[in-house]
Amino acid sequence: AEDLGTRARRLGQNSCDDAGQMGRIAAQYHILPQSAVDALAGDFPAKPHWIFRLEVTPCPLPSLRGRSPASAALIDALRANPQIKHSLQWCRDNWVSDALIHGDFKLENFLTAPSEADPGHQTLRLIDWERADRGDPAWDVGCGFGAFVIHRVMQKSGDALGAALPEMRAFWTAYSASRSGCDSAFLDRCIAMMAARLLVAGYEYCFAQDDLPDLSLALMQLAETVISLEGQAEIAATLARPCKQAA
Repeated sequence: AEDLGTRARRLGQNSCDDAGQMGRIAAQYHILPQSAVDALAGDFPAKPHWIFRLEVTPCPLPSLRGRSPASAALIDALRANPQIKHSLQWCRDNWVSDALIHGDFKLENFLTAPSEADPGHQTLRLIDWERADRGDPAWDVGCGFGAFVIHRVMQKSGDALGAALPEMRAFWTAYSASRSGCDSAFLDRCIAMMAARLLVAGYEYCFAQDDLPDLSLALMQLAETVISLEGQAEIAATLARPCKQAA
């Protein structure tokens, strides 16, 4: 088996077919009934990701800022940015804990291998459930969107967001076809969550760094673009169009 992150770096791109499978897999566990989630007997904290808890008590700020000088600088920059601060607060205020979520939904946590029933067809398996929780399905979907954008940023694509839109559309088309309730309000929440995921990725690249990496700055700038009214509306309109690749 090979994880999708490794394969995307090897091939230089993601597959819309894989993106569609990712969307269907997310929908499968998001629609599990409450009784099935309770039967897992998991000790779920049912609280938002740390990126949404920078201004609440108790908050994770001391440990987040203590990772490195670059980590502290990025956290301070996020808290000082009115647009980003407002978006993160909006996500926290609108967070709903009504589904089983993976919590770390990214390309590296999907393994691809030949199907046992059809060796010529590749199937995906979602692994690494240690951050599973009872939470907001919009977080997993937003992380899915963000995974394609982050890959393009790492590949130094000139327009990372635009280059990732085909995979994002394939993912959303498959997901929304497999789960009811995916209206425009839910999509708006997913897009805001995607911006937050880009900020988390920017923070992750600060580990053991003295100065803010260019990659972290690029992700922060992209997040600002996404959460602008024009950016969010344009992304939502693009994702809502039918996607033949994911049909």
